[in-house]
Amino acid sequence: MTQSQVTTLNQVVEIDSVDSIVMTAPVDDGTSTGTFVRAIRVFGEPNGVNGPPILEVRVKSTTVGNIEVVTPNLTF
Repeated sequence: MTQSQVTTLNQVVEIDSVDSIVMTAPVDDGTSTGTFVRAIRVFGEPNGVNGPPILEVRVKSTTVGNIEVVTPNLTF
């Protein structure tokens, strides 16, 4: 089985052999500052979600709406 790799290209991160992407819900960051945090976790081979993420990006804001994710309406 192949191993996922993280490659940095001009401020762009490319990850191959992605198994899944998980986005956590916004939660209070526990610092008593009114700051919210959420994580975007990318899992890859060989362990998928049973192993540690290949990449985790944490976004923080004092306004929970700033870290919400909005997608366009989907038509099937």
